[in-house]
Amino acid sequence: MYDRGGGVNGPGDGWDRNLPNVVSNITITSGGVTVLSNDGWTARSGGVRVNFNVSGGGVCNNPEAPGGVFTDLNLWLKADAGTNTIIEGNGITSWVDQSPLGFDAMGTGNTTYLSSFSNFNPGLNFTDDDRPLSGNISRTNGTGSTIFVVGNISTVNDKALIELGTASSRAFFIDRRYAANPPDLYSLQINNTFVWSVSDPGGTASAMIYEDGNNIHTNGTKAFSTSWSTGGSYYIGDDRSGGNRLTGGISEVIYYDRQLSLANQVKVESYLAIKYGITLDNTGGGINGDYMASSGSTPLWDASANSTYHYNVAGIGRDDDSVLNQKQSTSQNANANDITIGLGDIYTTNLLNTNTFATDQTFLMWGNNNLPFVAGTTLTVNLSQDIAGGPSTIVSFTPIQRVWKMKETNDVENVKISIPETLLTSTISGSNGGEYVMVVSSNNTFNETSTYVPLTLNGSNLECIFDFTGEQYVTFGYRPYTTEQRSIFFDDRDNDRINLGNTLNLNPAGFTISSWIKWTTGEDSGTIVAKRNDGNLTDGFEFRIGGEQLRMRWANNGSIVANLTSSTFIPDNEWHH
Repeated sequence: MYDRGGGVNGPGDGWDRNLPNVVSNITITSGGVTVLSNDGWTARSGGVRVNFNVSGGGVCNNPEAPGGVFTDLNLWLKADAGTNTIIEGNGITSWVDQSPLGFDAMGTGNTTYLSSFSNFNPGLNFTDDDRPLSGNISRTNGTGSTIFVVGNISTVNDKALIELGTASSRAFFIDRRYAANPPDLYSLQINNTFVWSVSDPGGTASAMIYEDGNNIHTNGTKAFSTSWSTGGSYYIGDDRSGGNRLTGGISEVIYYDRQLSLANQVKVESYLAIKYGITLDNTGGGINGDYMASSGSTPLWDASANSTYHYNVAGIGRDDDSVLNQKQSTSQNANANDITIGLGDIYTTNLLNTNTFATDQTFLMWGNNNLPFVAGTTLTVNLSQDIAGGPSTIVSFTPIQRVWKMKETNDVENVKISIPETLLTSTISGSNGGEYVMVVSSNNTFNETSTYVPLTLNGSNLECIFDFTGEQYVTFGYRPYTTEQRSIFFDDRDNDRINLGNTLNLNPAGFTISSWIKWTTGEDSGTIVAKRNDGNLTDGFEFRIGGEQLRMRWANNGSIVANLTSSTFIPDNEWHH
């Protein structure tokens, strides 16, 4: 009984007296008398009109819909909800519509459930079956409409993803050769997962076909009208006649009883692209290729601003109005061979990842510069750049040429980053001893200020844990181990010391203290580390050399609590621990 058409605080924020015709009538009775009719604002009792106010409930939450676009949502089928089974390989006999209208699909059982079809999300597997899924449907507006399908077509022959219309009119027909209705045809791509969408004004006017957000075709005047209202039906994985049986897969079908604005179309496509690991095409410029949350107009990923890195775009995130909770992703582009990122960890399916985003509208998006996985220019890094007066410690690092840009919205916290080991080992040699690392920088220059994170081998992948912040840049590479002797020399005649401030409190329940030292011949005493009062020790602790032995003393309120002395004498002029 909720209408997003308008209300308390504007569109989508509250109740509206102009409830759509498809909403069930509101009827409240008391003692057998109707006190609230479907007018929604007045009640009649015994022929007397009674005005009333509704209070106490506050403003309702926005209803759930793809991209948060709720108005005129007529059909929403998705493989991660509403299937009669979630067991791998079991037949689909029913698929519950997630829109409020309940136009469920019934199945023959020939189509089967796949737990990980695209980007760790489930899908349905179609194997050239006769009309495997179908349902009844009707419309209120009856003219313009918009449809979205996420799927994979495996063969070049005519294979229908969905047909939707009446017995006398094939109003919508998405096939490997698309036709809004005959005779206009256009070939869709095969052997990969795509977001296909059609924006149709209705009647015989031209409709537009989109593939991953790119307007790939605008047809001419249609042979007959695509406008209709009642007595409709739809078929998934085939057409009404049974002559275009799909070999491939489908994860989601969405149908609106109106032609969406481009802004709303982008929201729906963004929801699908993030969920299924699809790079939206930015060929048309403007907002094409942008990834938008349901909540606003600021892109999660701006395709124009990030054009250098708009390759293999993927993301994780939570969007409650879209029922989006994508916790791990990798690009599903053909031959992507790219990184995988998961919230906390990476599992075999998104469903099995039990980690949670702390808040709604939290996202991490990424894309790369499309450069090859080959060795770039070796970098030299001075680890002593902030230490004056001493020798420089120079290490080398060989990165790959490919660089990723990370874009965080709100706080995603720790994620696991995984990259196939062969992408690095096949191009960067690690034979001279060292380790593979991920390097993170606030810009696309990697140097001493960058963060170097060691990678750990897990099966065939190199992995690490990291918490990204805002916009950051990432690459991977190899650094050889470097061994250098570095120390600080203290001359007791100059009262040399390092003041660490009010730190290093001891835990009275137990502690460990150790040091590497090299002391000079002729010196028989000296403090290594201490936190104590001046003069004679009355409060605090000190770890020192005394009489060529290690000594540990601490005191409290003027009394020595303990005084420990090593049984071994410390040799001079050599390092000792």
